[in-house]
Amino acid sequence: MSRDEIDLLREARPTAAGPGPGLARQVRGELMAEIADTTGARWARLRRVRVAVPAVAAVVAAVVAGVLVLGRSGEVAWAAEALRVAEAAPRLLVGEPGWQVVRADEFAADQGEMTFANGGRLLELRWQPASQYEALVEDRRRSADLETTVRVEGAEADVLRYRGTSDFIAIWLVEDHTIEARGLASGPRAFEALVASLREVGVEEWLSAMPKSVVKPVDRAEVVDAMLVGITLPPGFDRSALESGDAVRDPVRDRYQLGAQVAGAVACAWIERWVAATESGDEAAARAAVDAMAASHRWPILLELDGDGLYPEVVWEYADAMATGDPIAAGTEATVAESYRAALCPGG
Repeated sequence: MSRDEIDLLREARPTAAGPGPGLARQVRGELMAEIADTTGARWARLRRVRVAVPAVAAVVAAVVAGVLVLGRSGEVAWAAEALRVAEAAPRLLVGEPGWQVVRADEFAADQGEMTFANGGRLLELRWQPASQYEALVEDRRRSADLETTVRVEGAEADVLRYRGTSDFIAIWLVEDHTIEARGLASGPRAFEALVASLREVGVEEWLSAMPKSVVKPVDRAEVVDAMLVGITLPPGFDRSALESGDAVRDPVRDRYQLGAQVAGAVACAWIERWVAATESGDEAAARAAVDAMAASHRWPILLELDGDGLYPEVVWEYADAMATGDPIAAGTEATVAESYRAALCPGG
């Protein structure tokens, strides 16, 4: 199977990468034709944006591990998970007046994303490992018609503009992280000034700037258990990693991500058993895995997520291919065994 085929399958799996829904809506009319080949646009086609009504928001507020807790005297004390992330992640806030954090779907020490807003203006900020820097710059350059530089907290950032648009990005290295900022601007100078205003802050100030939805104490384990209802789990399945997690998430926006992680962990465990059983000639174990994955068409969490993105359809494609022995995706030679980790499994 070719690297391109693996990459296409990997893109179907939810990640922290890609533009947030606000920016995607803002630039869609202007950019859809030109950005069709960028990572963010491919992700936008794979995940649809949900508008949460109050009743839904009340339910999904119980999705993630707590960030803020209160001490006995009422003082604020940050949860250990949030502190670990904040101490290791690049803690940047916009220095220009009027900007605030309005979205933080998921952020961990090694990768994450957040959105700043000031009225109708938006700035997306994301970080990932430093090893991704050269590939990311090269990818963005292929669609750019302008390139300059700007200093951000002592680092030199590459500033690029998507061809024929007012959509700008800046990419720079800070120790262990590649950082990318993206937003619309009237021209390069305006965007450069905004990016140059980004400043590094302390742990307390950074966590305090997060949206209120991120700092609600909630029970992730309880939500994971609810998502597993109606799913036959493989023998020995360990749900502890799902229940703890190592990232801070926005509960209102991130039910899709957590649901995909939960369903993906179960699907991958069943596929692993199927691969092992097929190789060893254990027909009974292989049939049990095929039957369990066939039932994924009825898993409640996948039926819920199906209205918001394409991840459930990828799971179902693998389930069907296990039963028929066909390759994944018409016209390719991608088999279930060699491609499922990249396409479905949390962490790849």
